[in-house]
Amino acid sequence: MDATETRGLASRRVVPRLIALGIVAIVVVLLWQWLESVNRQEALEQLVAAGADVTDFAGQKSSVSLPKTADKAVAMPLLANLPDLWFFEVRKPDFNDQDLTFLNPLKKLELLALPDTQVTGEGFAGFANHTQLYLVNVSGCPLSAKGLKQLSVIPSLDYLNAGRTNLTAKHLQAMQELKVRLLSVVEAHVDRVELQNLLKAGQIQEVDLTDTNLSMKEIDDLRAAVPQVKIHAMSSHPKALRQTANPDHSLPAQLPADDNAQP
Repeated sequence: MDATETRGLASRRVVPRLIALGIVAIVVVLLWQWLESVNRQEALEQLVAAGADVTDFAGQKSSVSLPKTADKAVAMPLLANLPDLWFFEVRKPDFNDQDLTFLNPLKKLELLALPDTQVTGEGFAGFANHTQLYLVNVSGCPLSAKGLKQLSVIPSLDYLNAGRTNLTAKHLQAMQELKVRLLSVVEAHVDRVELQNLLKAGQIQEVDLTDTNLSMKEIDDLRAAVPQVKIHAMSSHPKALRQTANPDHSLPAQLPADDNAQP
């Protein structure tokens, strides 16, 4: 048998093996997708059983809200089976930075609402790969300067709601590392001098100062000092903020309409 015949024989043996491997690979992928679908559906059902409010958008994406009565210990680990989770809200006062680690793998998260929880912000250390997360609500939380600085790891963060908090000079200095475009500090106590320095830094384009400790004269002085920033106060919420914040400044007022959404 010459070299040509040897190569031909080898080729005839290799091709069927490659085809077989390809078929096996396809079967494995289909099986994996089926298992993911089963795990996802079971997780949604178990979340509901744990007291969570769940919305499934035709199997393509999901949203989860944990009210005060939900069982956090049961619900949080189940989120790992929802890689398509895009909106997460929690209303449990005992939710803290450690609980945020359950959200680290959920890279499709876009909206995160954690009002009136124990989050300081330091738990966002694992959010560097959240490239779709553009809106975070930590209003009423005991934010630390270090925690606010930690929020800078989120590359896509565009809107931050830090209302109803005490924002000292150190807090506002830490905010200079953020790349947010829209900032809400409704009902917060803010350091006027450092707020002006923050707005002069140039990243923030709109800020809502409704019901802060600043007088209208101080707000007018800010408008004169940083004319490039749209400063809103009283009831003059900017359209961009109204679209993503309901009257109590939580997120969002409602989920986008979807004819295929299942409760």
